[in-house]
Amino acid sequence: MKRTSLLVASLLLCLVAPGHAKPPARGASGALVGEDAGSSAELPEGAASQPTSFAARVGAQARRLRDRLSAHHAARMGLELEGERKKDPKYGRDDAEGYHTFAGVPFVEGRGDGREIHANDPRQGALGDCYVISAMIAIARTDPSKIRRMITDLGGGRYEVHLYDVGAFWTDSKQVVTARLPYTTNDDGSLRPAYGRSTDTRREGERTLLELWPSLIEKAYAQYEGSYPGIESGFASSAMSFMTGADTDHDMIWPWTSSSWIQTRLSNALRDGHPVCVGTKSDVGDLGAELGLVGGHAYVVWAQEDGRFRLYNPWGRRHPSRTLTASELRQLIRNVYVGNF
Repeated sequence: MKRTSLLVASLLLCLVAPGHAKPPARGASGALVGEDAGSSAELPEGAASQPTSFAARVGAQARRLRDRLSAHHAARMGLELEGERKKDPKYGRDDAEGYHTFAGVPFVEGRGDGREIHANDPRQGALGDCYVISAMIAIARTDPSKIRRMITDLGGGRYEVHLYDVGAFWTDSKQVVTARLPYTTNDDGSLRPAYGRSTDTRREGERTLLELWPSLIEKAYAQYEGSYPGIESGFASSAMSFMTGADTDHDMIWPWTSSSWIQTRLSNALRDGHPVCVGTKSDVGDLGAELGLVGGHAYVVWAQEDGRFRLYNPWGRRHPSRTLTASELRQLIRNVYVGNF
């Protein structure tokens, strides 16, 4: 009996022992990347550095685990713990030079488009999150009001970004972010956001204000996941759902998928005003090279013209050189993403 009790106690101690000082990296399915959201609880001043009894050690470890999980949950949900300052998400050292606070406003009416939220606003930067930027473009094209509802100006340069149905338990998260963004330097010495950004600006006196909404949404997503590199690679369907709370279909293109199915699927989605994206195969072959298509990349299905489909590159440039037939798409894509809104 004594040996059994000792074994159970040892197992309990292992269960409550801190073993994840740094959360593991996540792949396309989305695991957390970055440092712990909060530090372990410390013993009260004057207390012994190590509890002497077994029960005291178990209790101390349980309290540390509880506090770590509480801080971690608060960071993911966008809550701010008393006395704890939220840190900006880490960026990639190879593609950004540091952080800079950009003067800007969430929405700017672009020259020539006549809308504050337009599908031509977002541009993918040096981060491999084409699926996030493509989702922004597709939503802005079909239902810009959903983008507007995501962002609330809290004043003082702080913005609340609402992410929907995220995490293992499909809970909403309201991330508070600022326009302090990773930057890179242009040839003329000026600074620009290194990652997702808009090219629209507005003059206000002597200042030039940058349109911020693509950068704010991307930063909120990175802040939720723990870092900017943590949102590289993913599915446009997940990004659409996170931004809207609506269901999004993710259809795989199998060897037996017919061209007629692709034709009908895309035609109906565009006709009904749904946002649509596709993901290309990693190897797009000679046909992809001929069209200037990028492998392993997300594109927005922009329009249907004479039964063929025009794709839009979230880089804001290097779009496919012509429209594509459903038969050609069958050779080139592996995913179709359609938002049900």
